[in-house]
Amino acid sequence: MKDHAEDTRIPVQRRQLRVLFVCVGNTCRSPMAAGLARAVLGPDVQVDSAGIAVSGQRATPEAIRIMHELCGIDIADHRPREVGACDVSHYDAVIALETSVYAYLLAMYPQLEPVLVQWHIADPYLEPLSAYQQCAQALLEQVQTRLPTLLGMPAPMPPLPYPRPGDAAADRI
Repeated sequence: MKDHAEDTRIPVQRRQLRVLFVCVGNTCRSPMAAGLARAVLGPDVQVDSAGIAVSGQRATPEAIRIMHELCGIDIADHRPREVGACDVSHYDAVIALETSVYAYLLAMYPQLEPVLVQWHIADPYLEPLSAYQQCAQALLEQVQTRLPTLLGMPAPMPPLPYPRPGDAAADRI
């Protein structure tokens, strides 16, 4: 008769990956990036956003509109917060969305250097709605192509749909 030993393996708990997007005011680029990253990466990754010089009480109306109309993502409940309110040491990746933000973060939080990444995304603040559309497209491309690799994840399949210029949804804007 065969001896059936109980399976005594303990399930390994994987820690949730954490990403922080940082821009200047936390009203345009970083909330848009966070919304896109949540949609692309799903619930297994904690995604946050912050700014280095927060102003305003919510995401800009243009950012909210572009994310909703073109991407189907609702960021209307976003409330800006200072990067100083975040425990930056708990993130697996901190993504600065422009050079000045990268320099600020490196100066203020030198311990971030191993996880600090710089993306060059044009700031659409106070620009026409088309600048927000271009920003969303640039962010989506980065989130779909660079972010999974940065986190050691497979590329998402299928990619999040996004209307290209000339598509009916893009032409509504």
